[in-house]
Amino acid sequence: MNRVMNLDDSTPRSTRAVASSLKDEVRDLSPAYFAMVMATGIVSIAGHLLGMRLVAIPLFWLNIAAYVVLWVLSVLRLILYPHQFLGDLIDHQRGPGFFTVVAASCILGSQFMLISGSLRLAVSLWIVGIVLWLGLTYTIFTAFTIKEIKPPLDEGISGAWLLAVVATQSIAVLSALIASHWQQPFRLETNFFALSMWLWGGMLYIWNYFIYIALLAWLAAFAGLLFRLGGGLLGFVHKRGRLAV
Repeated sequence: MNRVMNLDDSTPRSTRAVASSLKDEVRDLSPAYFAMVMATGIVSIAGHLLGMRLVAIPLFWLNIAAYVVLWVLSVLRLILYPHQFLGDLIDHQRGPGFFTVVAASCILGSQFMLISGSLRLAVSLWIVGIVLWLGLTYTIFTAFTIKEIKPPLDEGISGAWLLAVVATQSIAVLSALIASHWQQPFRLETNFFALSMWLWGGMLYIWNYFIYIALLAWLAAFAGLLFRLGGGLLGFVHKRGRLAV
């Protein structure tokens, strides 16, 4: 891999420039780029359910290509730039973006179930999504909890945290789709698992909701403090001005 990315002086300048640009893109790759697969899959499934196959099928194949390319780039980033990759994993702003990998895998699995009818590929992506969800959930939130240096509340919390909810619900949806094609006793257990993930996602949503309420309350209190300080300062300046006159 290093032979590919590290080019010697005999390589044309344009080729070296392209390779350098590619390395920079891989190094700075956002973990949330799998949101492209999420969005494309949602539109494709909607087109399929509405009977718009001219929309659903091309987007389905585009999604497969995007999913593969993003996995290749992500693995390259882990190999070439492990420090940046692992740093993003425990970063309050960029870390939650990794949950797009879970949602992308399960949404693509739902596409395989609904559009191509491929149960085997859907189950494979379902397993990938579950494994990633377990690893990311306990890695990211554990790291956020035990980090010695944490950002302020207004900088550490963002809407990206809701991606954990989206990832959890995507597993619930794909689990229900798979369960409908399985016989007993696996159908009952898989449906129960889908319900459990749906409830877990609801719990995460409520937890995030209260965090945002706390953040808004903190910002409102801070704004009120600034308003009172500003009013007091204006009053003081006005009084000093009158005394001077």
